[in-house]
Amino acid sequence: MKRLISDDVMMAATKSELEGNKKYPTQKAALVHRKTPLVYVPSKQRCWKKSVGTIQLLNDDEIPGVVVVEPSEAEEYQAWLKNSSLSVHVLEKDGQGVSYARNEILKIASNTDWFWIIDDDVSGFYESTKEGAQLIDMKSTLRFATEHEKITSDPQIAVIGLEYKMFSSGLAKRYAGHFITNSYCNVCCAYNKSRMPKDIQFNFRVREDYDFALQIISHNLKTIRFAWLSFSCPAMGTTRGGMFDYYSVNKRACMAQRAVFAKKWAKVCKPIMKSNRADVKIRWQMLDRLMPRQIAYSKNLEKEAKKKRKRFSK
Repeated sequence: MKRLISDDVMMAATKSELEGNKKYPTQKAALVHRKTPLVYVPSKQRCWKKSVGTIQLLNDDEIPGVVVVEPSEAEEYQAWLKNSSLSVHVLEKDGQGVSYARNEILKIASNTDWFWIIDDDVSGFYESTKEGAQLIDMKSTLRFATEHEKITSDPQIAVIGLEYKMFSSGLAKRYAGHFITNSYCNVCCAYNKSRMPKDIQFNFRVREDYDFALQIISHNLKTIRFAWLSFSCPAMGTTRGGMFDYYSVNKRACMAQRAVFAKKWAKVCKPIMKSNRADVKIRWQMLDRLMPRQIAYSKNLEKEAKKKRKRFSK
């Protein structure tokens, strides 16, 4: 049984699903826009996953979206998606990294409405309850999250996130129907440019989403994450395509960028190794206690990051 929105009430409709029955989240939302926000999907070398992943979910639910691809892969993606609800936006250059693609999305996205940026390897959406995780409808979930009264009533919220499925079940017991503010928003996020600083952009080739969230918070704005709504996806750098080649080949560059990241956000960041990969640990719990200016950063560090990236990628 999949629950769909019809004006102010949840109306039921049956539909067979490959992964089982899907439902609309049981929490009600204030219905404001009455449409699904546009979804952008940066994608690289993932045409081989035509039967699974974010693009297939969008096709299944006939959700309007834009797949952002590199020039060398444009024809392959266009042939795949020519009869779908999705369009293809072609970047100017190949091999510039995920921040380059995300910044292009910030340029072409609406200046007033919410829009989603979702990684291309998401395999499902879930609602966690005391009974466990239930598979839910993607279209209704994305619409529900941006139209929720908590979001529409607080103009300081600039980024919305969903939880990782692996964490959501435990969080749901403590935060059922609640939210986590000023923390990470990764993989599946909604943005509203009218609520964000004009000069904000994505930086780094790794953990660019952490950096973006910290920038939002340092500008005295908010990120917010639904504790009981989640997504499933493979672990970072484990699936062919996307950032897989970069993680595998450019380990020295990842180490260099980690160092710059840790210096940029020194008050809340600690360099770590995670699954034999250079990573950072953010002390998110400190952010609500720190004034935005205390975690502010120097833009000169962005220039330093670019120089190191070029040096280690040669």
